Amino acid sequence: MKVGDAAQVLGYYQPMLRRTIFLILLVIFPAASQAAPALWQVDTPSGRFWLLGSIHVGKADNSQQLEKMLATLPKVTTLVQELSPDELSPKAIQSALVHYGILTEGKLSDHLSAEAYRQVSDMADDYGLPMAQLDRTRPWFALMTLMQAALAHSHYDPSLGIDNQVAALARQRHWPIKGLETAERQFKALAASDAYANDMVSDSAKEMDSLDTTLSPMLSAWEHGKLKELNELCPLSQGDNAANRFMHDSTLKARNIEWVPKLLSIAQQRNSLVVVGLGHIICQDNLLGLLKAQGASVQRLQ
Repeated sequence: MKVGDAAQVLGYYQPMLRRTIFLILLVIFPAASQAAPALWQVDTPSGRFWLLGSIHVGKADNSQQLEKMLATLPKVTTLVQELSPDELSPKAIQSALVHYGILTEGKLSDHLSAEAYRQVSDMADDYGLPMAQLDRTRPWFALMTLMQAALAHSHYDPSLGIDNQVAALARQRHWPIKGLETAERQFKALAASDAYANDMVSDSAKEMDSLDTTLSPMLSAWEHGKLKELNELCPLSQGDNAANRFMHDSTLKARNIEWVPKLLSIAQQRNSLVVVGLGHIICQDNLLGLLKAQGASVQRLQ
């Protein structure tokens, strides 16, 4: 995987498919969807900001829909995302990749069971990826690379993700674009999933080929704004086993807790649109609940 490709798929990967199919839903936006993006207004004791649930790849240009949304937020002049443009630079991604994605010694096969490694090899062959490319990566990054290939095979495009389209509109308006965390922090959270690598590979092998079929009912729930149904697809809603709990805590809960004081500070400026993955907003231990615990009030606008 190229460094630039890694930047595009940072938002894709969480524990794979059935265990985290919801977090794949975050990154899929269906073609010709008529749904309004999930948008909230957050009022804190010292200010206000607006919060948008993000999805990171798509098939359709939704810029007109997003333009209409921004027109309802005349006070917004700053965009805040999970990662700033600097953290998506090749230099930052390369540094994070060296620390958390690339094996400094040994091979991928040393970190997987023989069966899991065979399944990774089969998936790599299916998507035309050389195993020599994956053999030097940690399990989570190998699976993220396979997920990128699967999404591309199904004609999903990172440039058509909601976050990228909002960022493009922000650049047109000459807004500053800020970030909530570093690329290294995000890679660190994802790398923690290696503890359950064999389980993730097994899930991926079962479902990767039927990605569109698996996602269809979830996309329908998104299109119709059925957040309750989407919440049921969160990791802990699929079973409170050790793997689900671990991945929920490391990729969602811990980062949400870290973001809350930053969001409270951002609110003081009263001019920011914050765009994060939808799972951070509606899964258990979500940002809205954590912000309410700090005295904020929350209103869903659409």
